[in-house]
Amino acid sequence: MFGNAKGITLEQLDLQKRLIIALALSFLVFVGSSFFMGGAQSQKTLQDSNQSAQNQKVENQAPAIAASNEAIKTPASADRTAMSAPAQENSRVLATVSSRVSSIKIDEFGRIAQVTLLEEKYRDDEGKPLKLFKADAVKPLELRFSDPTLNAEAFKVPYRASVHELRIKDAPETITLTQELTGLTVTKEIRFYTDGHYGLSVRTSKPVDYFITTGSRPIADTSKYMIAKGALIKDKDGLLTTIEDGDTKGDQSFNNVIFASAFDRYYASVLYDLKKGLNVTVSPGKNNDPLIFLKGSSDMQIEGYIGAKEYRTLKALSPQLTDVIEYGWFSFLSKPFFAVIVWIHGFVGNWGWAIILFT
Repeated sequence: MFGNAKGITLEQLDLQKRLIIALALSFLVFVGSSFFMGGAQSQKTLQDSNQSAQNQKVENQAPAIAASNEAIKTPASADRTAMSAPAQENSRVLATVSSRVSSIKIDEFGRIAQVTLLEEKYRDDEGKPLKLFKADAVKPLELRFSDPTLNAEAFKVPYRASVHELRIKDAPETITLTQELTGLTVTKEIRFYTDGHYGLSVRTSKPVDYFITTGSRPIADTSKYMIAKGALIKDKDGLLTTIEDGDTKGDQSFNNVIFASAFDRYYASVLYDLKKGLNVTVSPGKNNDPLIFLKGSSDMQIEGYIGAKEYRTLKALSPQLTDVIEYGWFSFLSKPFFAVIVWIHGFVGNWGWAIILFT
């Protein structure tokens, strides 16, 4: 449905095929890449893993994850039927956050239900503004509790919002979401910025084991061949781990993660903490597609981004986040090549001429 999304982002990642013809310049580019990119990062694709919990999973269970060297137990399978959420596509919209570039819908369970890109360069096959998520997908900022009774209640009791309409103009704006559960109050404070990213604070009235998710990956690109889609994890050592759709064999835990991204070719839902790092679990969802969960705390402070994987936007947030752009099989060539083309584009102001001058 969304295969014809347009804009600089499409040009960025479709450069791969055209860039390969410039192999003769590889030596020069690799010399220059140390200046433009600060060194290449290592990358691996996750292979076979522990499958012991997979057969008993349901879509809305909380994962098990290591925190402070202690494993948090996943609820027994007999309790998991209590953990299913209501029909996701039927959740009521609680608040709308709009800006020049996007419209964000927050639902009654404190989740980002939909992100619609409003700029002219992002359109679907019918010429309408591009929506990034399926209606029935797992939604960004969904909380799941390890306690099955509490988790079941969390999918029944709606949040209250401090405001129902929020307009982002020249300065960031904040919305506060509050959920009153039995013996527990959950408060989410989301601060939206003009560049498309947001700051997230999650506070609980007492310590409790919970997880927060990036949600299912965006579905704005429908290509099926030679395109990586799924989850991308980067740790403090610079190691990149890609878990592609259909390849999630069981819960996989990662420590000291600086960002976790659920991505398709052109768009991503990212949660990150560039200073302290995160404890992350990737669990199998529908069709063994990866679902990303971050271990929460009673006072969690992180940041997030949902939108196009535009190089300049991500670099402005942090150079570390440019690795959210997944370059595919030819990453060792495409990444430094693209850095040079971005540099040329800064002088000529046109992507076509930048490619011609490079090749």
